Amino acid sequence: MMPKSSTINASGFALMEVMVVMALSAIFAGSFFGAFGIANTELRRNGVYFDTNKSAKRVVELLSRDVGESVDVIASRGGVATDTNSLILKLPSIDAAGAPTSITTHFDYVTYKTNPANSKQLFRSVDILNGTSQREGGVDVNNAIVASNLQNIIFSFNGTPLSSVSQATIPTMKKINVQVTAQGTTRGVIQQTQVDSDLMLKNHIT
Repeated sequence: MMPKSSTINASGFALMEVMVVMALSAIFAGSFFGAFGIANTELRRNGVYFDTNKSAKRVVELLSRDVGESVDVIASRGGVATDTNSLILKLPSIDAAGAPTSITTHFDYVTYKTNPANSKQLFRSVDILNGTSQREGGVDVNNAIVASNLQNIIFSFNGTPLSSVSQATIPTMKKINVQVTAQGTTRGVIQQTQVDSDLMLKNHIT
């Protein structure tokens, strides 16, 4: 029969081993969750950066297409004025095949402006020549949201914001510059993407 003292020592070693294993497990778990938290934060930040980058590029791509088809920038129309944060474009109306119906008398109008109620949203509206133009499938577009994480958009001409360009100069412009900044926030960290581009008008049409 084993002495009583030996039994106590054996039980003591078993308890110590359990405590060591528990302590090591706690350390490993803490390290794992710490690493997971860091990885998860970085993943979210990368996701926000991807979204802002995609949003800014999409706005510039839409603008590039519309400006490239335009014959003029319009100073004002329908209660909206072309300025630093807004742009009104005049485009030839098109038929079902995409060809201009007339380069002198039939026109559509595209307007870009920030939402007065939410400056992070950028609106795009299209006013087509009803019964003639097939742009946008022959249907007007009213305040379609093309960006919802906008930090800023700046339209300028030769380095001057359009709000400071005279109304007499605006219809003569052959190119404009647009600077789009999209922004998102992840766990208090701000992620921004800025895209800057010179856009040429198709106003050589006479």
